[in-house]
Amino acid sequence: MSIQSRQRKLLPSLVAEIRAVDSLCGIVLQGSVRNHVERPESDIDLTVVLSENDATEQIYNRLITRKNNGEMIRVLDANSQINIDINWFVASRLKAQFETKGAKHFFIFTYGEILHDPAGLAEDCQKAGRVYFDAHPAVADAWRKQNEALQRHKHDPSYQLEYPRWPDFGKHLARID
Repeated sequence: MSIQSRQRKLLPSLVAEIRAVDSLCGIVLQGSVRNHVERPESDIDLTVVLSENDATEQIYNRLITRKNNGEMIRVLDANSQINIDINWFVASRLKAQFETKGAKHFFIFTYGEILHDPAGLAEDCQKAGRVYFDAHPAVADAWRKQNEALQRHKHDPSYQLEYPRWPDFGKHLARID
């Protein structure tokens, strides 16, 4: 029997709160909680894929706001004292972006754990992301290496990262894409 982390225990209430905005949405878990390597202080990383109808009505709550449309924001859950890093996209726009401009910045989303997706919105976007990464194996490999290095650095802070900041890694991705 595995012991559930405090982050995993919070997920059902977060899913319910997000579903209140759009019952058809897709919710994707990313990061350390997705990989089951979270620590007590770890945050929860979520991307929400909204259906066209609900997204155009602009219904918001504390997790789905104007500010985090396409941009990750941090929300502190007052009861648990866990930070939630969350952003959202309209499904049709995200999928179109992957198909026309690529998904190089969406590796974590593409391989994230789907928590809720009754209409298949997140799954469709993840499939489009996988098409991109299959066609750009050097980008996928760079992401894998960066994620491995980040995990090593978390366990051993003396381990030096080649790309310690997101802008540095983003520039690296631009060079190899």
